[in-house]
Amino acid sequence: MSRRETNRAVASVAGLRLARPSAPGAAAEAAPSSSAAMPSSTPFGSSRLSRAAPGAAEEAADADTSAAASASDWCGPFSVARRLINKREAARADREEKLREEAGAKEEAPRTALDEEAALLERRRRERLQPLLAWKPSFGEGHTNTRHQFESRKRQYSTMASASAPAVPSLSELCVSFLTANFAAIESLGGLDSASRNQLSAALAETNSLTDDACATVAGLKQEDEYYGAGALHTLEIPDGASLTAPGLLSLAEALFERDAPASHGIAVGHAGVAAASSLSDLLSSPPLEDRLDILSLSGAYTLPDSGFAAAVSNNLRSLAVLRLDTCPLLGPLLGSALAKLSRLEELSLENCNAGVLPAMLSSPPAFLSTLTSLSLRGAADLNDELLSKLLPLGGGVRVPLEHLDLSSTGVTDASLSRARRSVGGTLASLTLNLCRGLTAAGLEVFFAPGAELGPPVRLRKAVLSGLGCVRASEASAQASDASERERRG
Repeated sequence: MSRRETNRAVASVAGLRLARPSAPGAAAEAAPSSSAAMPSSTPFGSSRLSRAAPGAAEEAADADTSAAASASDWCGPFSVARRLINKREAARADREEKLREEAGAKEEAPRTALDEEAALLERRRRERLQPLLAWKPSFGEGHTNTRHQFESRKRQYSTMASASAPAVPSLSELCVSFLTANFAAIESLGGLDSASRNQLSAALAETNSLTDDACATVAGLKQEDEYYGAGALHTLEIPDGASLTAPGLLSLAEALFERDAPASHGIAVGHAGVAAASSLSDLLSSPPLEDRLDILSLSGAYTLPDSGFAAAVSNNLRSLAVLRLDTCPLLGPLLGSALAKLSRLEELSLENCNAGVLPAMLSSPPAFLSTLTSLSLRGAADLNDELLSKLLPLGGGVRVPLEHLDLSSTGVTDASLSRARRSVGGTLASLTLNLCRGLTAAGLEVFFAPGAELGPPVRLRKAVLSGLGCVRASEASAQASDASERERRG
């Protein structure tokens, strides 16, 4: 035997040992010395690598493939992968078939009204057992959708980022900052509108630069304004007027009325201090300006006397809609008598007012009860249940559309809460009762309890009940939210 024949016989034996037989006894099919065919070690079966015709080779491959589909004795990675793929495809086919059967069953048996009612009862039962299932986050008043949640998170992240890195200012803020830094070089503001002038005056007040000359520039009273033209100043808004002087504020107030501006005007100055002097009240009480003031807000005006306030209010009895006179120590009975005659007042704030103002205002039924929507008497010296009952009548054909009520740091008791429930419980949306030591836990429970015999149901969107002493603020707020939720569910 030649060397070539010997090597061929060795290769044939090795091939038979490594190849997978397609059937029992397949190892004895061909003689080792046969050079016509040799088995292959592939995952597709024990096909014969022969030099026969192409047709014969294809027939052998088909036979081996069919045998490989049923055989399971191959242990190589290719065979394992093919088995996993086949199992996955079979499982997916079964799953899709089950889904089609379930969808067909649902179409055949549609849900009835009884099914919907049963599902609703089941959901309510689960909510009673687990109240957190019905919890929804709220950001602001009446906003619970995804957009408002995103906006709230964005504001939170921007606030957190502002602590570490400065925020990018807007174009308006850049302009105001530039004008404030170079205000001494400005001759006239030209046709700048009222809102922009107020924004500029507030920025000047923050830097203690709102001098009399700056006030004249903001009001457009300089000689250069006759050439450049001055924009109308309709409403005066200065959050911090501590640096204002009486002549400066007077010049700003005069600019509101001396041009042909709209009929609505407003003056809102915080920390008025010495700026709100008698000259301002003389201007507001002059006959040419009768009923031309819609908004008057002066806080901390400690130099303006009671007669000055009363004269300004009496000259605008038919036009004043918003009146805020907070922490003005010289208020007295004269102002109280004038307040009772206001006919279209919507917002009234007399925080920290002196004794004598409220008794004078409530000596007779005020004319503004049918239009009043917001009332703040925080820290009023002589407010009690008797005086509050005159602001919250129960009969007489007068309905008070009150939405916001603040009675913090006053002497009201549970009787006032009960009266407020019967008088304005259906319209009240915001209630603040900080540091009201006369209230008890029983009074709060009656105020928020359901029941038509107690008055209209309470639908508060905001309740601030801290420092009561009788009950923790968290428990009181929980009572308020529970009452509103019960009313919402009906």
